Amino acid sequence: LSTDARLNNRVSRVGNTVAAKSPRQDIDYTFKVLNSDQINAFAAPGGPVLITKRLASMLTDSELAFVLAHEAGHVTGEHGRQAINQSLLAQGVFGLLFGGSSQATQIGVNVLYTLYNRGYSRSREYQADSYGLQFMQQAGYSGEGAVTALAKLGMRKTSGINKYLSTHPDVPDRIGRIGQSAGISSQRQQELIRSVQ
Repeated sequence: LSTDARLNNRVSRVGNTVAAKSPRQDIDYTFKVLNSDQINAFAAPGGPVLITKRLASMLTDSELAFVLAHEAGHVTGEHGRQAINQSLLAQGVFGLLFGGSSQATQIGVNVLYTLYNRGYSRSREYQADSYGLQFMQQAGYSGEGAVTALAKLGMRKTSGINKYLSTHPDVPDRIGRIGQSAGISSQRQQELIRSVQ
């Protein structure tokens, strides 16, 4: 964990502000900064939300609000618990059904399950985006921060097999959905994207 008290306080303040808007107030949300140069944030079942020092440092408060609210949205939607349960169930079923099968069959089944599960993961990302936008706006932050936060993550579209293996939808698609939900015109979305690139 980072020992940067100022950054930790900022992340905790913004995180607690947006988490207060979650309908799941039975959860003890905590927001911590990891001392890492990676650009990442993630949530664990039960409320812990972690963001890397590099990502937190490159975001305005409004952008940080979206990222932390998105992660709180994963907790609200119980996405981590669902993913763990699915994985354990799939391992058990695959073991029963294909345990005696050839290695090629087992690999084929694993690839098909991975492709299916990646699509399911993307739907969870869209739901977390919706929660994130809702929580941040209810906390008084502008939805434009969601657009610029995502744009800072990169506007590259995936293609080929990577499109099917990716756990996250393409950023431009996410921005389009958020922009529509927040009432941000396509023209304004493009202006916001250009402002951070």
